[in-house]
Amino acid sequence: MTKEYKVFVIGPEGLRVKGDDNSDVISKLLNQKLNFYSEKGWQLAKLVPTMTSEGSVVKLIVTLHREKINVKAN
Repeated sequence: MTKEYKVFVIGPEGLRVKGDDNSDVISKLLNQKLNFYSEKGWQLAKLVPTMTSEGSVVKLIVTLHREKINVKAN
């Protein structure tokens, strides 16, 4: 079997204030997304911080993977 991947970016919505700690917001968003996709068979493959502000992570690239279901045509 081969794998398929899903990649998306998560981060807080709206305006950012310099020095804000967005850890709680990002963790809640990540928790919601991972729970949603895990019910569909996706597993976390990698998290990459893509944007920081004053030492705090503001956005993450999230990569998920799952076994690809091959449908054979008769």
